[in-house]
Amino acid sequence: MLLLGLVLYLLFRTTGHYHIEGVGYATIQDVLLGTMPQAGFLILLFALKLLATSLSLGSGASGGVFSPALFLGATLGGGYVLFLHRVLPGLDISPPAFAVAGMAGLVGASTAAPITAIVMILEMTYDYSVVIPLVMTVAMSYGVRTFFSRDSIYTLKLTRRGQYLPEGMHANVHEMKRAETIMDTALLTVPTETPVTEFAALVRDERKARWFVIEGEEGTVAVESRVSALAALAGNQSGSTAGELLRRRFSTASRDATLLQILGTMRSEETAVVAIVRAPADSSSDIVGVIGKEMVVDAMTEALDMFSQQDSGNRARNRSPWATLLRRGG
Repeated sequence: MLLLGLVLYLLFRTTGHYHIEGVGYATIQDVLLGTMPQAGFLILLFALKLLATSLSLGSGASGGVFSPALFLGATLGGGYVLFLHRVLPGLDISPPAFAVAGMAGLVGASTAAPITAIVMILEMTYDYSVVIPLVMTVAMSYGVRTFFSRDSIYTLKLTRRGQYLPEGMHANVHEMKRAETIMDTALLTVPTETPVTEFAALVRDERKARWFVIEGEEGTVAVESRVSALAALAGNQSGSTAGELLRRRFSTASRDATLLQILGTMRSEETAVVAIVRAPADSSSDIVGVIGKEMVVDAMTEALDMFSQQDSGNRARNRSPWATLLRRGG
């Protein structure tokens, strides 16, 4: 609030108006009417509004996205066309048309709603002569935004929290689940030279450990669940150390790997256990979690529950007396 207040105070002292305060519709109207003839001032307003919006939303304050996007698009588009007029004085182009196109481009790209942006800007301006420029601007701005950031301004915060969303109602649900939300972190690292008797005591006493990572000088040699470790101990014939007793193949994946990628890794490498490391470049000795086949099945079932519940709700509504009456023509 202090930084915003300083910016507003300086604007008022130098220009006699706050300009970037609130939704900014007055400034947008001035840009569309052509009463702001200075390109540099419009670019300055664009930068200050971007700063003010970032400070407000980034600090957790309540605020919208649609109106700031309109303001940013209008000032950027208006400033750009005024710059073109200064560089090419004989160029016959309309500043309001560029401002309208800028508004649509910023809204469509930032909110990931290109069609909505085109229709809404047309309804706000009733200027159907700029349909083609609107479509071209929105298409290019949307493409540029998706090139640099797959997420829109609405989904970026969720993605940073690890909550991934499908891009459509029929998107692959396996893309929603990430390894870090599925993996089991109840691990216990055991050196390969640990005697079998000592390892058996660890398996018996360490009740909270559900997975045992067997590591030696050559790295991780096995990742076993408690059940598998107990079975190996029960059938031990010749192994005298944990490294000799447990030698099981496993795969590795990073924390941000999707459920679909984990399934592909298990299938291609023919493994039943995936060790999760912090980053793709990390070695198998940097294990932070484990995913087994049973956990993959549970994650798939949980991901599909939302659609089964939705279908159940639809079927329940279709079985209601009102739905039956409508189907019978009553």
